[in-house]
Amino acid sequence: MKILICLLSLMFFSCATNRNIILYDKIDVIKKEYNKNHQNDIVVLISKDFNPTKIIIRKLKFELKNDNIIYVFSWANTMPTTRAIKFRALLYDINTQKKYYISNSFENYKNIVIEFSSDDFKGMENILSFYLKKESDNLKNFTTKDYPPEMTQDYYIFDTENNKVLILNSIVFDKDGNPH
Repeated sequence: MKILICLLSLMFFSCATNRNIILYDKIDVIKKEYNKNHQNDIVVLISKDFNPTKIIIRKLKFELKNDNIIYVFSWANTMPTTRAIKFRALLYDINTQKKYYISNSFENYKNIVIEFSSDDFKGMENILSFYLKKESDNLKNFTTKDYPPEMTQDYYIFDTENNKVLILNSIVFDKDGNPH
């Protein structure tokens, strides 16, 4: 009986780990394909000195039931921390419709916090809403050259179900999450 329980546990952990490796690989392939096909454009950069996406997916290995997600990711790019490795991400499980709000801090960038609700992600919520309504082209209208780069953020939207990535660069959101 103990052997059977051990085998079942091993299979459960193995399936969750394999699913998450596949999910991370899908995001990585989408990123590499985009960068290869858009060499003269802005490249997708979701890892700097560390790779938060890999850690996020590993932390959510028991939460995510499949590999169909929409992943909105942005590096903190606000003055005076333009070279910081602080980020914010919103991960949306397409099948369960659950949202995961993910961030770290300047003080301890390796401490990744995942929450199941948050009022601090209104801009990303709007990006996800536009994307789900297939209105993401409207977001491109909000990219701005009126602000210095230190005040704007680039957002990467990964859709693993459709194997695509969308870049929204130089966007500014107000405190209510509305783009300028």
